[in-house]
Amino acid sequence: MTRFRAQILLASSAIALAMGATTLAANPEETPATPQTPLQHDDARRALQSGLVRPLEDILAEMRKSFPGEVIEIEFEQDDGRYIYEIEMIRPDGRVIEVKMDAKTMAVIAVEDD
Repeated sequence: MTRFRAQILLASSAIALAMGATTLAANPEETPATPQTPLQHDDARRALQSGLVRPLEDILAEMRKSFPGEVIEIEFEQDDGRYIYEIEMIRPDGRVIEVKMDAKTMAVIAVEDD
């Protein structure tokens, strides 16, 4: 195979892969459902205004009672109709953990080492 033909074959393959990825993304019913749905800032604001979740400041204050450390990432998700904060933090001993908390009751759901 000549070098030119190999380059064309490689380019054609890349285009076909890109088109397949675009088609899959354009048809969400074909993608598997995920159990957790990441939410946007506006979703969090609406949930707070509706009384479905507690303010983030309250969540963080409650979490810090049991888990001191520096927060490095916060995700707000919905799982089976339940709003959840996933808070990733660095503990004073240097360990990175993720604390999952119910956004309404402020109960700790899970703690995972990352």
